[in-house]
Amino acid sequence: MEWGRKGSLRSKIPLATFVPEQMLLFFYIVGGEIRQQLADIRKILTKGIPMKKIILTLTAMAFAVAFTACASSAQKASAKGYETVTTPATELEEIKADLEKSDIPSGIGMAVSNDEMVARTQAADEARAALAVSVKTTVSRYKEQYAKNVNGESAKIWEEKANEYTEQELTGATVHKTITQFNEDDGKYKVYCLVALNPEILKKTLMQAAKSEEEFMLRAESADMQARMDKAAAAYKEKVQKK
Repeated sequence: MEWGRKGSLRSKIPLATFVPEQMLLFFYIVGGEIRQQLADIRKILTKGIPMKKIILTLTAMAFAVAFTACASSAQKASAKGYETVTTPATELEEIKADLEKSDIPSGIGMAVSNDEMVARTQAADEARAALAVSVKTTVSRYKEQYAKNVNGESAKIWEEKANEYTEQELTGATVHKTITQFNEDDGKYKVYCLVALNPEILKKTLMQAAKSEEEFMLRAESADMQARMDKAAAAYKEKVQKK
């Protein structure tokens, strides 16, 4: 040991004497930059340096390494971002979208209950309510496309009757797919339900409404509309009835 110029106690004791081997290994693994800093420290130690300054330097380096590691983890988490997941609702929405591309009206419902059958019934009821909205959209689309030459009042009457007749048939809509989940923590069932209406039924109710409105029958492009619904009925057999 020796005293420095200003009276500070200096040491020529090798670094490894008071720095644990594990810590040296840790700093060695960190990377070239840290190893270069250690090399610089060793050079300084050969000339003698206050022990307090050595400890402060090593502590600062440890904090720098820890901060770099945390920043790296945060960057990785930020880069990862949101992941796409498939839920029962999204699965049924995809099926519904595919059915409606083929002019097959459909609806989705969801219910939760301690009783599975109650949840199933409520989900089916909710799905049929959504189906009623889908049917009205389909009827409105048909009116806009095939009743262009029909006067406004006759077209409106036909649409109202078509919706009325079709609503009476919704109880017969087919449950196409059901997904049931159970929560063990609260003992409840969550049921998702997708129902679809056979376009043959829709065709029957639309033509029934047309027959009661002579103006519509005379001026609407009913043959084209029937051909479109026949195509939808064929798709229904392929996508719903066969499964």
